[in-house]
Amino acid sequence: AGLGFIEKIFDPDLNNKATAIGSHVNAFINLRLSSYIRLYKGLVLDFGLGLSHFSNGGSKKPNRGINIPTLNLSLIYELGHKNEVIKDTTKYTYTKHRIFTILSGGFAQLSKPGGKTYGASTLQAFYDFRATKKSSFGAGIDLMYFAGNREKFRRDSVAVGSPLENIQVGGKVFYQFNMHRLMLPIELGFYAYSKEKSVGLMYHRIGVRFQATDHLLLNLTLKTHFAVAEYIEWGLGWRF
Repeated sequence: AGLGFIEKIFDPDLNNKATAIGSHVNAFINLRLSSYIRLYKGLVLDFGLGLSHFSNGGSKKPNRGINIPTLNLSLIYELGHKNEVIKDTTKYTYTKHRIFTILSGGFAQLSKPGGKTYGASTLQAFYDFRATKKSSFGAGIDLMYFAGNREKFRRDSVAVGSPLENIQVGGKVFYQFNMHRLMLPIELGFYAYSKEKSVGLMYHRIGVRFQATDHLLLNLTLKTHFAVAEYIEWGLGWRF
């Protein structure tokens, strides 16, 4: 995962049929499944399938995303002498029960390209059970606020008084893949309270979290409704 750059993006005057992406700078994700066959000593045949994805997470419309499936085939010759691999037999210890809180913010546009950008914020609290060295499961609650929903209400003639009426409350379950301090969550949430009904009852979250210290957590996640991105969440968290 990293940053991607796309030269020819949507422009209402010069490129109005390019409805896949609306920003030059995007998130770039590459997934690849590969294997290899050792043909002879230092000669290796590597092959596999891949998928490259470009998206801005809904921060600028349009944002249908660009997906590029790939096939790869490589012939590799290894130079030099083979180094001996010494296996680390140190017993790995980890905290099985963890509680996290995360406060994050972001921004996104609604469906119309070139429209106004609205702020978003999320407060998360969840319990994480470390089932194995690399896998954990958990559940938690989310408090979410997206200012763009108030614009949706205005368009649909839905009366909203206090901005607090726009708060969304959700409960979630998740699986998280752990690699030392790096965490990759996949979350499924359900709205317990939401005045915005057009997106349905469920929401999802994927992304990356990094344990910078024993307690401080860095968060970069994407909130979606199935395959439709709503906004990117940049935030900080704390492990208790």
